[in-house]
Amino acid sequence: MLSLKVTPSDTVLFGFLLAPVVAGFVAGGLCRLSVLRDREPPWSHAILAASLGMFSSLWGMFGDDVFRPALWPGRIPQEWDSFPIALPPSIALTAVVVMLVVAVFRDRFKKHLSSEKRRIVRHHRHQRSWRRARWFHLVTSSILLSFFATCLMCSP
Repeated sequence: MLSLKVTPSDTVLFGFLLAPVVAGFVAGGLCRLSVLRDREPPWSHAILAASLGMFSSLWGMFGDDVFRPALWPGRIPQEWDSFPIALPPSIALTAVVVMLVVAVFRDRFKKHLSSEKRRIVRHHRHQRSWRRARWFHLVTSSILLSFFATCLMCSP
């Protein structure tokens, strides 16, 4: 049987590596959403993703005590001295990762289509969404009318 023993240094290493991974994943998802909406990914996605990555890293290390920093030294007593040393490189690595992800998406977005083609594609998507919305409104209004008619007929 395989058993893993997690030491406090593994916890600090886990926290060090978790922040860039989560932040890169979140930044990629946010940038994909921006591209799908025909918008250039803003740099604010990098800030949001880095913040979520660092929060997930702290949550992974300290669990429920993440909102009570006074209890943090008790969670990793042997490695508490290395935690402040590992935190700044983790923040720097997270910042580099999210900046690279957003920069790659911004560059791909600019190279993907010319401005005229982007305008045409945006116009076609708008027309499609308008048609879908018309059908949705037609169906929902029909359902509501039939519901109200049924309620009026069944009321005493």
